[in-house]
Amino acid sequence: MSLLDDVLRETATGATPPAVAGRLGLDVSLVEMMLEHAERVGLVLRPGCSSCTGVPVAPACAGCPIARRP
Repeated sequence: MSLLDDVLRETATGATPPAVAGRLGLDVSLVEMMLEHAERVGLVLRPGCSSCTGVPVAPACAGCPIARRP
C-alpha cells in the first residue's frame, strides 16, 4: 500500500484533511495536495457539488473530506 492509499482509506471514513494528517503524522497541506491530485485523476469525486469554496462550509459538504474547514 502507498501513502495515497492510506490517505484515501482515512478520508473514506469521513475524516477531514486535518484529522487524516494527525492520524498519519503528515502535514495537512500534503494531505490536501494528495486529495486534490486524487480528484484530478478521478480516484475521488466530491459528492453533490461542482466546486468547493470552503467558507462558509455548506451543510451538504459536511461529510466531504476535501471541504476546507475555517
